[in-house]
Amino acid sequence: MVETVTIGVNVINREEFTEQIDVRFVKETNDIEEYKYYNLENEYLSKRDITISLDKEKSQVFNVDIEFSENIVDSAEEIRLEFTKSYNDKLYKLQSQDEEEDIEEVDNEIKPYDPTLIRVDQKLFTIESTVEKIMKKSIDLNPEFQRKFVWTDITRKSRLIESVMLRIPLPVFYLSEDEDGIYHVLDGLQRLSVLNSYLNNGFRLKNLEYLEEECGGKFFQPLSEDEDERKAEYEKNPNKYLPQKYVRRINDTMLNFNVVDSRTPDQAKYDIFRRINTGGKPLNRQEMRNAMATPHTRQLLKSLSDLEIFKKATAYSVKDTRFADQELILRFIGFYLIDNEYKHSVQYKGAMANFLDQVIENLNKYYSNREKFQNDIFQAFKRSMENSYELFGDKGFKRTTVINKALFLSVSRNAYRYELINDYNAEQNVELRDLFFNYNYELNDDNNTFWIGKVEKLELKSRTIDDSLSTGTNEILKIESAYTIMAEILEVLINESN
Repeated sequence: MVETVTIGVNVINREEFTEQIDVRFVKETNDIEEYKYYNLENEYLSKRDITISLDKEKSQVFNVDIEFSENIVDSAEEIRLEFTKSYNDKLYKLQSQDEEEDIEEVDNEIKPYDPTLIRVDQKLFTIESTVEKIMKKSIDLNPEFQRKFVWTDITRKSRLIESVMLRIPLPVFYLSEDEDGIYHVLDGLQRLSVLNSYLNNGFRLKNLEYLEEECGGKFFQPLSEDEDERKAEYEKNPNKYLPQKYVRRINDTMLNFNVVDSRTPDQAKYDIFRRINTGGKPLNRQEMRNAMATPHTRQLLKSLSDLEIFKKATAYSVKDTRFADQELILRFIGFYLIDNEYKHSVQYKGAMANFLDQVIENLNKYYSNREKFQNDIFQAFKRSMENSYELFGDKGFKRTTVINKALFLSVSRNAYRYELINDYNAEQNVELRDLFFNYNYELNDDNNTFWIGKVEKLELKSRTIDDSLSTGTNEILKIESAYTIMAEILEVLINESN
């Protein structure tokens, strides 16, 4: 089998100008499953494509979003790695049989707010006062988010600082103010993180374009709060720190902020976020939610995603790099609130992306800072994962080789309700469950007849849950059908073992 793949990569030419070109590779599989990579040709294309040639008569073409570990990928080995990662990501999505959250889902739903209520104010802060606000946590830089997405290229960080020293204006920043007066960064997180890091001597300037001779290799300034001590340290090591004229220039530079007022409807905030989210690496929906979440909400989701039993039950296959694990968990929380009739649960209307946006907002406002709720949801989710693993091993949420989100939701919503006391044959349970999904009266064998007499309207329910887990999985009726039928499946499997 030969798989032809075209990916977009960034290269840097001899004049140090960055450009995007498309490099076409072939991945060739032989009989012993060894892969060979080689470059076919370089050519400029209008878009980045990936083509998997399955055979002469069948092929699939779909867009690729390359995730760069650095800003520039220019070596053959890095290109091969990016190709492999992109191929595997797309293969995962194709096999998962689960609908992607996309903008169409949002646009098809009537907006639940009056656009005239949107309030965005312009504010100017100096860099010095901005960093002071970050230090006092009145501007929330979201440490978890930073660790995953902040710039790592020292040259890029240094040249941002150089732009400030050269008096080149920085693009506008967007903040969202919450009811406690805390600013959450909607756009500009990486730039603010770099400014904060440099003013706290987090790195030395390197590879400057114009000021290397004067400022290269230098920290910002001594960090002592006492002015005399700071002056003495500077005079003792003048070559270690920036000349004072650049320190003053950086401190006094005004940054332009557009601040979304706390009275702006929650869904309007997400609309604004999506419209301004046009950077080099656009955020997915769960990354946006994470950026909008309060520290309490982020900590709650992180504590659940860090559970070892969650990782075991999902076969360590759900990535945390773009918060895919927390998106799964947020689905569980949203429907847990519904199933247990919480006052501030969110009605599900068939648009999963909007639903999860609203669940995050309600966690922010009502639940994530309440100790009892934190304990209740933690214990429920933990027990759900434990029971799923006890019953099905690491295949509780899989129909093929990958996690099926619809199956995860239908199992997890039910599994926490049981106190399991016996040992279970997970392999046999998976086989029986899958036979239910694909039940056929015409097959007259022992396994196939297991379900007869145990579930009413067996063939209809088999077809219904199979369809609910395969296509249109976010439809209201299909989510509820999968939930109720899965409850019957679990009851039978648990009772048979008892």
